[in-house]
Amino acid sequence: MKKIALPLVFLALLGLCAPALAQSWNLSALKAQAAKAVPDGQMTNASADDAGAFVSIQAGDLNYQFTLASDQDPQMADAEQLDYQGRTAYFFEAMPGSGGLMILLDTEKSLTILLMPGMESETDLTAADMTAIVDNMDLEAL
Repeated sequence: MKKIALPLVFLALLGLCAPALAQSWNLSALKAQAAKAVPDGQMTNASADDAGAFVSIQAGDLNYQFTLASDQDPQMADAEQLDYQGRTAYFFEAMPGSGGLMILLDTEKSLTILLMPGMESETDLTAADMTAIVDNMDLEAL
């Protein structure tokens, strides 16, 4: 009986914890904050799983991608560390002409925003361009 009871208790505990872990990425909050950041945009994709949450918004020839995940390092050699409202942030260029901003929300969660202009755009995005997007968001809601 003991040999069966312990595995059953473990499985029950795992069954209770799994939904809680899956809910740790609040997709509805990310959707709401992304819509505030790009009010004239059209949401083209939104999803969440145990690895994070993702929202994509198209506004004219600009594509915005918002990701909540547990990453704490942008993994970009040219990432420039900066301070954004008392939080550690990193500005980087993911692809030529694009902009990226990762903001560490806490020790286990970050928000990464990628902005990709259309192919014919000659704009070089700056850290100021990227932080202007976040200025419209409530990071505490994430």
